[in-house]
Amino acid sequence: YRSGGYRVPPPAFGTGVGAKADDAAGRRSAWGLKVLNLSSLWAGPFATALLADHGATVLKLDPDCRPDGFRERPHLYAHLNGHKEIVDLDLRVGSDRGRFEQLLRWADVLVTSFSRRVLPNLGYDAHTIARLNPKLSTVSIVGFPLGVPEADWLAYGSGIHAICGLGIDALSGTAKATAVAYPDPLTGYRAAIAALVCAGSGAHVEVPLVDAGVLVAAEGTGA
Repeated sequence: YRSGGYRVPPPAFGTGVGAKADDAAGRRSAWGLKVLNLSSLWAGPFATALLADHGATVLKLDPDCRPDGFRERPHLYAHLNGHKEIVDLDLRVGSDRGRFEQLLRWADVLVTSFSRRVLPNLGYDAHTIARLNPKLSTVSIVGFPLGVPEADWLAYGSGIHAICGLGIDALSGTAKATAVAYPDPLTGYRAAIAALVCAGSGAHVEVPLVDAGVLVAAEGTGA
């Protein structure tokens, strides 16, 4: 485990008070939730930042051999990951795989933003994960849902933003710049809710980026 420069507490996304109130009322909250975060960049880290800020313990796998691309934007990286413990594990190394499997047994929820083939290629398909921890739920942020022609496409929020026509001015039909790829934060919210709902059940939930993009596009057109 490493800490140091990546443990800079960012401005909170919320107060955390709601988590305690939810516990008192007997409703589901992030308080005490154990989350293993295998996501990077924007949507997954935002989802797990929301959970961490409201009481969850979040460990983020961010190996030096394949670092999160937002490390190059330190302020944003700290804002999204400052309330998490950063774990440097290389899953190609036997000893690190053993430590990773301990974390799988520890967690209530696993959040990923890989393509569907990455974990199986590393030897951690759904059956293996279920054997290690039958109660571990998985929330997978993907580009597109199963059953559509684009299901295996790799995608980032910015690409989904463009595919959904959100980079086009509705009046002129010309391309327009945007400071935010809306599918990323909206998918982060949806993934955080999914984690709360399914935690500890052994369920697997996919949260496609394109679903959020379609919702924003529909709102913009009045559909």
